[in-house]
Amino acid sequence: MAMASTTTLTATMMSGEIAFGPKAVPKTLTVGELKNFWDMGIPKDIIWGTRLMQDHETIEELPLQAELTVVRMSDPEVSLRAQAAASALEGFDRNAILRDRVSDPASFSLEYTWCLIALEAVYGRDAKFWEDSLEFNIIPTLPNIAPPVPPECACPPKQIRKFRNGCWPNGDLFPAEPLLEALRALDHRALQRAVTRKTKLRNEFQPLAALHNLNSTLLGSWLNVAVRPLLSA
Repeated sequence: MAMASTTTLTATMMSGEIAFGPKAVPKTLTVGELKNFWDMGIPKDIIWGTRLMQDHETIEELPLQAELTVVRMSDPEVSLRAQAAASALEGFDRNAILRDRVSDPASFSLEYTWCLIALEAVYGRDAKFWEDSLEFNIIPTLPNIAPPVPPECACPPKQIRKFRNGCWPNGDLFPAEPLLEALRALDHRALQRAVTRKTKLRNEFQPLAALHNLNSTLLGSWLNVAVRPLLSA
């Protein structure tokens, strides 16, 4: 039996609005060509499942009917977020982080964890990269485990990730300066892609959207402009 030469595509925005389709298109169509079927000239990403599709790829491997997710990657928006994030950290050093940690350890632990998760979203969990490039002696958090751990083993309430032994709050190792420098250098476009593509990651960040006092701390101020807007995108 001859292989089908077309695929019926439906492309949906994050808001739920249908951007394209359902419509049959040739399997030889590239992702870059598909992007120009609507909002021509506006930067966007096409995601199939959890996979970010590249412009040079064709849609040949997609099933006969495929649903795609469209994420507008507005360069001005990314730039504005990056500028706001840089401004939030400008003029501060490790002492500001240490003061916040002493002032409210419970709230600080959440903000610290979210910042580490943001770094992990962009750089992954390659221990050598964290040590050599980010200058962390060790990745402070343990991985987000799937499937969820049983209730008797779960993290205490309001704790998002478990920390390694020896790493604050389970020890004295606290990489304040490397954290600041890594946040300053973070690729905000890559962070947006990660939060958009990975449901599990987005779920870890989601409680942040309900907090109203983030600007009272340094890391909270950074999260408020760098991560929080991505949760309503």
